Amino acid sequence: MQNNHELTTIGFDADDTLWQNEQFFRMTERRFAALLADHAEEGHISARLLEAEKRNLAVYGFGIKGFT
Repeated sequence: MQNNHELTTIGFDADDTLWQNEQFFRMTERRFAALLADHAEEGHISARLLEAEKRNLAVYGFGIKGFT
């Protein structure tokens, strides 16, 4: 299907506060994995955290609450 409407504007919602905090999320994730190192590999822990974050995205949005 071809759209004959010319684009005139593209908007980006770039919340720079999240960009600044990203380093702290990643640092916390690494530390959490280190705490559990005797019980599971870092890759497995990171994958499970990502699963939880994706599952909770609709409820909590982006941010640390998504890890719960």
